[in-house]
Amino acid sequence: MERSAANPKGKADASRTTATFWGLITEIGFGGVLGIWIVDPESTDRVPFGRVASIVTMIVAIGIILIGILVVRLSHEKSRTVRRGTAYSAFAIATVVGYLGVTSIFVDSNGPWVLLVTGAAGTFIVARHLSPTKVQAGPGEGTEI
Repeated sequence: MERSAANPKGKADASRTTATFWGLITEIGFGGVLGIWIVDPESTDRVPFGRVASIVTMIVAIGIILIGILVVRLSHEKSRTVRRGTAYSAFAIATVVGYLGVTSIFVDSNGPWVLLVTGAAGTFIVARHLSPTKVQAGPGEGTEI
């Protein structure tokens, strides 16, 4: 399907596919980080939140991204409130995971900081897709979708 200004459905489908792709990449990365942190207790010694809080953060992040992917795929059936709630939760967890990733660069350069930073970016992409946006309908007119 060709994407153009004349074909907004094609553009929406491409955006949905991009958000789903990055959501799945994020799930894989966060799952890997969670696996590393569970299997090797020493890997969380230098993480800013400590072992338990870091593992809980990853579990919550995986859950929020999973919900985000489902809402992205079923977005035409979900209410605006569900989309906003999911988007705001994803923005919040992206910030927390981004903080974990950036601080991991400085305190443990051998840690999974690449997966954390990439996952935070992927979470932001999913959240951005779900957040309300303004679309110009014409001169001076805007509608919220």
